[in-house]
Amino acid sequence: MTDYFVDEVNGADINTGLDTDNAWATAAYGMSNTTGAGDTVWIRRNVSDLRAAGVTVNRDGTTSSKLRFIGWPRGTHAIASSDWTNGSTTVTIDDGGMAKDSEIGRWIVGPDGGYYLITNVTAADTIIIDRKYAGATVSNDATAVIQADEDYAEAQAIDDSAWTIKLSTWTADSDVMASIDFNNANLQMDINTGYFVEIKNLKIHNSVNLELINVSTNGECPKFIGCYFVQNNNRNVFQVSYGSLFLKRCIMTGSGNVANTGNSLINSTTHGMIYIKDSALYDAGAYPLVGLVNTQYILDNVNLGIEGRNEAGDLYVKLNSFSAPYIWKDVRIEGGGTNGEWNDAGAYHFGIYIENYQKQLGYQKTIRREGDIVTVSADGAGDRPSQRTGGSSTVLEITFDNNASLEAYSDLTERPIFDIRLIAPAASSTYRFYINSEGALTANDLYIVGEYVISYDAVDEWAVKRVVSTNTVSARANAADWSQYIEVTVAPAVESPIRLLGYCNYYHATNNIYIDPVVSIDGSNYADVVTQGGGSLVGGQMVNGLKGASGGGGAGWF
Repeated sequence: MTDYFVDEVNGADINTGLDTDNAWATAAYGMSNTTGAGDTVWIRRNVSDLRAAGVTVNRDGTTSSKLRFIGWPRGTHAIASSDWTNGSTTVTIDDGGMAKDSEIGRWIVGPDGGYYLITNVTAADTIIIDRKYAGATVSNDATAVIQADEDYAEAQAIDDSAWTIKLSTWTADSDVMASIDFNNANLQMDINTGYFVEIKNLKIHNSVNLELINVSTNGECPKFIGCYFVQNNNRNVFQVSYGSLFLKRCIMTGSGNVANTGNSLINSTTHGMIYIKDSALYDAGAYPLVGLVNTQYILDNVNLGIEGRNEAGDLYVKLNSFSAPYIWKDVRIEGGGTNGEWNDAGAYHFGIYIENYQKQLGYQKTIRREGDIVTVSADGAGDRPSQRTGGSSTVLEITFDNNASLEAYSDLTERPIFDIRLIAPAASSTYRFYINSEGALTANDLYIVGEYVISYDAVDEWAVKRVVSTNTVSARANAADWSQYIEVTVAPAVESPIRLLGYCNYYHATNNIYIDPVVSIDGSNYADVVTQGGGSLVGGQMVNGLKGASGGGGAGWF
């Protein structure tokens, strides 16, 4: 495990790179000439590697000893004075001195103690944060602090006592990230053997090749952390084929030009697994995310198009792509591009399940080929119903209006709109969900399947029975009409888990269906059990936010 150093001003690529006095001059040389597992290449922030040739990462680490390329980490930055407005994503930094290349993609702790990601810098005194500020409005605050990069403490602990050029001079550099600039030439970064590679705190930009970075690892994924990617040309940022990719605390921007239809930010062509966390992708000339064949995107705390519109839409999934469901959490989607939030292009077996949709706590959304399932307020606004007496302040809105040919699609593929698990007593109980529908529904349009243990002798000797609701639903008289319902009765032989699955096979261009998530059990209302349209992945199954509803003999997850 060896430390290497890159210093554009004081280094030369003929050096050993083993200390600051003998540093290399270019990041590209370090990426091609380290030994491998456990090595770290520290890249000084004075490096602006203007490339005349491509960059190839042709060394690798191991599972326990990554090969790392790290822009010299920045320390904390205390803000002497800043102005924060409750509910706003814009923060005024009275100190000034903010710049994209130095602050973007960093955490800032606000006056409320919350961590907010800086996703854009629009002026020297103005930053944009990833979500609405939750604290009280305050002016001239002196408590906000931009956080240090993850490897700052490790970098500061390096022993430079025998060296002439001290690492304190590196730390004293401005906070502008080291960069690799492809100079608008037909060049790119290639990662085709770097399964266990980490690249941190770098700006990578300006290629006219088909992609800025090509990943084809056919195995473990390279990781980019704290990086800033800029592709102003009609080209992709990442091309991923037969490989995986991990992005954390990264900001990625494109041309922002509607004419640049080739400017997608991540284009996964075949069998890709892309994990994105604490990041923002915006200003794509086309899409920020493209999935062609058997691609899965997993997003956690990500903005798509919020800071700048993605012109074609926010996700494209290719025809005949048997993509696994996309499980997303804390995702904001602008949805203002030509194709809105997404363009499925006929992809089969596809769905996006978003927890805390638009970073609204407790609001969920499922996007499927049939249409959308989303948490909305029961406030009577527009088509929405008013709150049911004893019911929830939010309801599940089902809008299956995308394609009439898919009217029975969810039933044929057994994809429920909700899937609830709870413990029930050894007794007969009826589980009822109240419905407010803009159109009349048959018993096959909307129904519940109840599964329970009908016979039990031992933990390895038991049988299951399935019952199906038979209720029809009349069109509502008004927004306050909650007279309609669907229900099933189950009678477990022993206190045990039961399962309630909701299905919708109803297509209509304009009519919506609303479901109150407060379940009535034998006539009594219990806590919300349906809080997601499609659910989040729990224990390998699609589960919908059970909050402890019970049938009188127990409650909880299973």
